[in-house]
Amino acid sequence: MAETFDRNLKHLKDNGVDLDKTPLTQGASLAIDPQSETFIDNPQADAFLTRPYRDPFVVPGESAI
Repeated sequence: MAETFDRNLKHLKDNGVDLDKTPLTQGASLAIDPQSETFIDNPQADAFLTRPYRDPFVVPGESAI
């Protein structure tokens, strides 16, 4: 994890991001329910799990498989 964090810091620096002006922030901690494959008590996060698709790039629902 530390290596990944260091790579991210290097990437930001290489791309001109000044972390003194734009400090890193951390979002909410998310717990997932493996049975339903949804987030526990976070409907806002659940909204990002899927999106409307347009033909022909439609992902079939479980009932259509």
